Amino acid sequence: MLAVIVVGLVGLVAALLFRYAYRNRKLKVHSVDPVNQSVVPTGPEFWLAEATYAEERSDWVEALRCRYRAAVALLSAKGIVDERLGHTSGEYRTRVGAELPEAFTPFSMLTESFEDAWYAGVSVGEDNSRIASELYCTVEAVACK
Repeated sequence: MLAVIVVGLVGLVAALLFRYAYRNRKLKVHSVDPVNQSVVPTGPEFWLAEATYAEERSDWVEALRCRYRAAVALLSAKGIVDERLGHTSGEYRTRVGAELPEAFTPFSMLTESFEDAWYAGVSVGEDNSRIASELYCTVEAVACK
């Protein structure tokens, strides 16, 4: 009986250590899709192409999500945010405010639009997609100067 308890405790500790190590590893080659929590090969170009494809299908919510993901991928590539599993949009927003204050307002507006559309179900259309594109371009201009 004691052996079973010891083995169980060792297994639990090993599982917790693995989870902690996996959760805190930095993703360099891949990006994390916050909606599906899956690791996907990305960069901002990938997400911008996905946004364009979604716009062609008039899938405005998906287009907005992809523009937001493009901004996160860009900021991650520039070393401004640390893209990891489990990070929230609020954590990214806070980091942008601390590391790149000039991009804080457009990134916050893009983040808020994404959250409203994706999580709150706010109706979006072509105008929202155009505004998201402009916000992304502003974030990109600041991050790449």
